[in-house]
Amino acid sequence: MSPDKPTIDPVQLVNLDQLRVIHFPHPVLMAQCGEVTRVDAQLRDWISQMQALVAQNEGLGLAANQVGLPYRIFVTQDEVYINPVVKNMTGGWTEHPEGCLSLPGVYINVKRHKKVKLQAYNLQGEEINVTVSGMKARVVQHEVDHLNGLMFFNRVDPDLYMNLGMVAKIGVLEDDFAKLLASGDYDVQAEMEQQMQLRLARTDWKPDETKSTPDESAEEPAAEEVEVLVP
Repeated sequence: MSPDKPTIDPVQLVNLDQLRVIHFPHPVLMAQCGEVTRVDAQLRDWISQMQALVAQNEGLGLAANQVGLPYRIFVTQDEVYINPVVKNMTGGWTEHPEGCLSLPGVYINVKRHKKVKLQAYNLQGEEINVTVSGMKARVVQHEVDHLNGLMFFNRVDPDLYMNLGMVAKIGVLEDDFAKLLASGDYDVQAEMEQQMQLRLARTDWKPDETKSTPDESAEEPAAEEVEVLVP
């Protein structure tokens, strides 16, 4: 989620070596993300890159599929939420303008619940149970929507954002992506295969029963893989 105008290059493709924010209408944004069952060193690095992107773009949050990762993870600058589940929404409704790093230049008033109870896991595999309100509750709802393949304009009456001229701005992004497809520089099939491999890598894991003895002489051992339970 973005509070102000994001500064992102026009068309972005998934780059797993150096994560970057993916723009609508890239198909990864419309796909539901899979629940994570383990956290390894690579995933830790990606999460660190996600948090850096939030800071660089002065954003409020970022979902994993916004950088091309098919996992149920979202981050803020300071927090990581793995396999988040909204357990309860209370306090009535509030309406406020929302932006999105994946839709630069588009801002729409969106109704959200004022208070949200969230269950998730942290990087250590520890369960988190928090109740948040205000802008933080809005960020949680926005990012969880992303993980379910929903954009924030899906929460608004289409006639409303059409009247606000948002369709024209969204249309520019759609035109850019259509040109990319026509150029042959983007292989949709290869992208979908990559997404499937990424999902399988961290969603079907079982603990290894034969663990090697750790090297006690190592000054700084690598971070262990952490099993993450699904809420």
